[in-house]
Amino acid sequence: MKVAIIGGTGFIGRNITKRFVDEGINVVAISRNPIKFYERMGGKIEAREANILYPQQISDAIRGCDVVINCAGIIGEKGGNTFEGVHIQGVINILHALKENRITRFVHISALGAGRGIETRYFRTKEIGEKLIVESGLEWTIFRPSIVIGEDGGIFKKIKDLSISPVLILPDMRGGKNQVVSVEDLTNAVFISVVKKMAVKAIVELGGRELSMDELILRILQKIGKRRLIIRLPLQFSLSLIKTGERIFDGIIPISSDEIIMATQKITCSSTEVAEKLGITLKDPFE
Repeated sequence: MKVAIIGGTGFIGRNITKRFVDEGINVVAISRNPIKFYERMGGKIEAREANILYPQQISDAIRGCDVVINCAGIIGEKGGNTFEGVHIQGVINILHALKENRITRFVHISALGAGRGIETRYFRTKEIGEKLIVESGLEWTIFRPSIVIGEDGGIFKKIKDLSISPVLILPDMRGGKNQVVSVEDLTNAVFISVVKKMAVKAIVELGGRELSMDELILRILQKIGKRRLIIRLPLQFSLSLIKTGERIFDGIIPISSDEIIMATQKITCSSTEVAEKLGITLKDPFE
C-alpha cells in the first residue's frame, strides 16, 4: 500500500505520516515545501511538492498511490491562502485528481462544528468541501476532530509561543464549550480507517473532554509549567479589533476572528462515537 498525505508537513499531517511510516507503510508526503520534513524523517518517506490550488500539480503528486489523505486546511487566512481556496477549490482539485488517477479511497480531515450552521466562513467552506466529497462517488471517510492537542503544533504550540510574555491579553472566551482530542487519537483513528477499511462513506466526529477555550488555555499553561497573568478583553470589542487587524496586517494576528467566534459556541459531540465506529477509546490529552 502507498498512501499519499496532502498537507503532510503540517501539524496533523506530519503526525499521521509518522504513524504510517512507523507501521512500515509507504508514504508520499505532499506539500508546498516537503524537503525539510523529508530530511527530518531520515528519508523514510517520499516527498512530492504540490499546491492544492493547482490541479495538475496535485494529480501528478498522487500518481501511483492507493489511498489519499487530505490534511490541508487553514484556521486563518494569509496572502493567497483563503478559506474558499483551500477548503473548497482545493477539495475540487483533489477530487478531480483522484478520478484522473483512478484512486477510489479518500480520507479527509474536516472539523467538529461543520454541518451545524455556525456562521463563520471557516465552517461554511468546510461544509461545502464535505458536501462535494459525499457526492463524489468515492470510498470516502470524513473525520471531524474537535480541538486537536499535541505539543508539536496547533493551539498547544500557539499558547506556548504566546507565553513568552508574562501577560496574556486575550478575548474573554469563557462562554463557550468545546472539546479536545489528542493528535495521537486522531492519528490512530485515521490509521485504523485506512488499514482496516472501516468507516467507509461515514463521517466520524472525535471529541473528548469538554471545556471552555479559557479553561483550555489554563490547562496548556499548567502543562508547560507556566503561570501567566491573563487580561480578558470584552468579546465584541476583541472581535472588532481583530477584524480590523486582519484587514490591515494580513495573517500577522495570532488568533483569527473565526477562531474567537467558534470558541464562544457550544461545539461538542458524543465522546463514544469514534469507539462505536472504529473501536477507539479516546484518552485525555492532558493526562
